[in-house]
Amino acid sequence: MKGLTNPLVSIIILTYNRAKLLIEALESVLAQTYRNIEIIVVNDASPDNTEEVLLPYMKHIRYIKNEKNLGCAGSKNVGLEAARGELITNLDDDDCIKPEKIARQVEMFQERPQMGVCATGTIHIDKDGQHIRTYMPPRFSRRNQTLLFLRK
Repeated sequence: MKGLTNPLVSIIILTYNRAKLLIEALESVLAQTYRNIEIIVVNDASPDNTEEVLLPYMKHIRYIKNEKNLGCAGSKNVGLEAARGELITNLDDDDCIKPEKIARQVEMFQERPQMGVCATGTIHIDKDGQHIRTYMPPRFSRRNQTLLFLRK
């Protein structure tokens, strides 16, 4: 990361049969304050109307549709193979990110070029948008970072 002032960030959104939820996730990515991003949507052979819902967004995304259902791990690998960014993150189709998330993570990588992974907290909400709980990941020390990361 050292020396990269405006790295490309690949944001991979996996989706399966959640066309109604996918748009909110996609809109949260398009609202990012950090602009040097590529959005890769991997459709894991959804039988719903995912493609139809994505039509207005096609100029903003790279769209990949699996011919057969590969599951989460297989679809992530498809997205990773397509990614061109120096930094890569993923987003589930039923999640949203705050507008400054990518900018803050890029800043962390620029300040700490030796860092390999940057995790964020999550805010869990119910179907009505009401806050249920907040989760903050533990801070990793150099000694336990790999072990804790692999366990999670």
